[in-house]
Amino acid sequence: MFLLHFLFGQFGDPALNARARDMLLANSDLDGDWTALGERSWRTGVLVGRNEILRRARRAGTFTAHRGFKQGPERGLFVQVACYATPGDAEARLPDVFSRLIYAKAKRKLHGPARSEIPGSCPEHWQTKEILSQARKGLASQKLIAGAVSSVVFIVSGSGYDDNGWEWEDVGSLATAQAAKIEARLAES
Repeated sequence: MFLLHFLFGQFGDPALNARARDMLLANSDLDGDWTALGERSWRTGVLVGRNEILRRARRAGTFTAHRGFKQGPERGLFVQVACYATPGDAEARLPDVFSRLIYAKAKRKLHGPARSEIPGSCPEHWQTKEILSQARKGLASQKLIAGAVSSVVFIVSGSGYDDNGWEWEDVGSLATAQAAKIEARLAES
């Protein structure tokens, strides 16, 4: 059923699809040697549950876009934007943004960091989560920051093993850059 929903989620206005993809951080926005792993997009509200916010997003024809990167063999980054019909809808979706991630359903230890660990550049209403799990390569860590800019919810996630993990300050800097790129693209339209 998921595949059918994903395929259905590909249909829509190509300009709105391109707009969502253009909001994502790209290789040129990242410091260091990053390799793009790929990207995908789908209509917002087509893949997940049904509620009024998602119905409005579907009617508006908005898209969600996701892009992944890797740096060396053990460090990863993904960025995602989900466009909604209104800023109020985006704000309403933000508090439970992590509960909808596939990673959040895995048997891993989830916890939120102390607010003192989050860079001061990240607004108080942004959401944070750290996921720790034991893997063959060692302790795996994923740090996620999510925020809302106008009618767009974004997620920035840095993952790595042991000493190749991310500091909150680095994930926060990328989240701030992601928010700025969304603001710039919204100002263009």
